[in-house]
Amino acid sequence: MRKLYDLLIAEQATANEDRRDIFQSRDLPITKGLQESVYAFRKLGEDVELEPILAQLENSQTVHWERAFRIFGLLL
Repeated sequence: MRKLYDLLIAEQATANEDRRDIFQSRDLPITKGLQESVYAFRKLGEDVELEPILAQLENSQTVHWERAFRIFGLLL
């Protein structure tokens, strides 16, 4: 999940440098290793549903925020 977040931050920085509000595929910093992984996945011919993945990311983010607020509350 952290890697996905880092990719999105890099993509946002590139779009901002080009003075755009909308991300484009060329904004993603794609490494050779990632390109090979994407190619290998496409060869599998599998379809992936994004909704469960996004729901899982959202739930894990919520857990992290809840922990952060609990820790912050203990510090106060």
